[in-house]
Amino acid sequence: MRMQRVTREGWFYVGFTIVVGAAAINTGNNLLHLVLGLQLSLILLSALLSESALRGVRVQRRLPRRAIAGEPATVELEIENRKARLASYSLLVSEVDGPAQGAAVLVQRLAPGARVRRDYRITLPRRGVAAFGRVRVTTRFPFGLFEKSREQEVEGELPVHPSGATTAPRGRAFAPAGAGERPEPYPGHGAEFHGLRSFRSGDDPRSVHWRSTARTGKPVVVERERERRRVVTLLVDTRAMKDVDGMAESAFGSARRFVGEGCDVGLAWPGGDVAPAPGSAQLLRLGDALAALRPAPPSAPPPRVHRGAQGFEVEPVPRAEAAAGPTIEEGRSRAEEGVRGVTLAQTQRLSLLAASLVGFASLAISGELAGWAVAIFVGAAVLNLTLREGAARPVRNVANALALGALAILGLQVWFGATTVIVAAPTFAVVLAASRLLGRKGPADDALLLLAALLMLAGGAALTGELAYGLCFAGFA
Repeated sequence: MRMQRVTREGWFYVGFTIVVGAAAINTGNNLLHLVLGLQLSLILLSALLSESALRGVRVQRRLPRRAIAGEPATVELEIENRKARLASYSLLVSEVDGPAQGAAVLVQRLAPGARVRRDYRITLPRRGVAAFGRVRVTTRFPFGLFEKSREQEVEGELPVHPSGATTAPRGRAFAPAGAGERPEPYPGHGAEFHGLRSFRSGDDPRSVHWRSTARTGKPVVVERERERRRVVTLLVDTRAMKDVDGMAESAFGSARRFVGEGCDVGLAWPGGDVAPAPGSAQLLRLGDALAALRPAPPSAPPPRVHRGAQGFEVEPVPRAEAAAGPTIEEGRSRAEEGVRGVTLAQTQRLSLLAASLVGFASLAISGELAGWAVAIFVGAAVLNLTLREGAARPVRNVANALALGALAILGLQVWFGATTVIVAAPTFAVVLAASRLLGRKGPADDALLLLAALLMLAGGAALTGELAYGLCFAGFA
């Protein structure tokens, strides 16, 4: 599904385009018609380039094998550009629904045929099966006037295991503590003594009991009692229960303890079971089953002990208060893949500075600009190249105060007849561009800076008709 909306800066731009169009029609000024054509071409170009940025982009989500309630898990998004020749720029990939709704990752540039991986971390407070759904790919490329997005179905499920941090209480049947192996009264391989017998062909010489052999004069060997693993079935009775989280926590804590003791551990609940098995892989299977555990109706059959196993009736424990909802954190920062040399953000910053300089030049050649406005713009351009992007707050405050002060001064000059609106409006555009150059926080301010440059270009069309303006217009385009 594709969506498109006009941004706040885009509405300003559309309104300014309408004003320039009305002025061009009313005055018949050819240069204003040129500026109008340029503005309309930017709208068309924005629509084409944003559509190209989204075309051929596919997203795959890579979920971990499992998550644990209350602990962060890393979710990875793989973004691929399937176009053969065109790159995609300024892609914001976000989760639309599911537990990670609102999580987003940014890709500045995605080369043709390339794929990049971005991740985020999510902490789910409760056990269960987290269902992930759609993702949205959004771009404001190239001018930030319009926002286009496209949604993709990328379904996936993440089992969230209980933490198992609580100590499970003992039930009515409890497997004795100790080793996971226990002797049986049958001969075999083990540690417990079973008896003595005569030596047979094939017996291990190391099992010879030398004292008995010396006493009887015949070879005698020692037999050991056979050992086997203890088999335990955890009985989880969820009939007529409203909240089974405490039962799942208790069962998972018991499973960890029994597996640590070397037992074969199984699980049984009304309507289902997991066969007993040893090891950490069995813990994962038990965790998956407990993540999906649900209350059972009172009429459901009770859980049954597996054949040859010892039953352990799990009792629920009080569950600690969990967080209100999932917590999402940004993933590890990674260098942009496929970007060499100057980055996209740096290129955009330099190109907008060049557009502002050309727009300022189209006004300066008219000779109508006040000297103080020229000085403010030149100083702002120099500081824009020397200051770090997103400079300190005092610099931004000075830039905003500068624009407001210039607006007040120019308004008073127009009110008292010291200047005309035709001169005051371009002059304010120069000061506005200077304030945006000084107070630029990042790419989010670029649309306002582009709008200020267009204001200066339109002002130049109204104030001059020299050939030099045509060169400035061509340079801006």
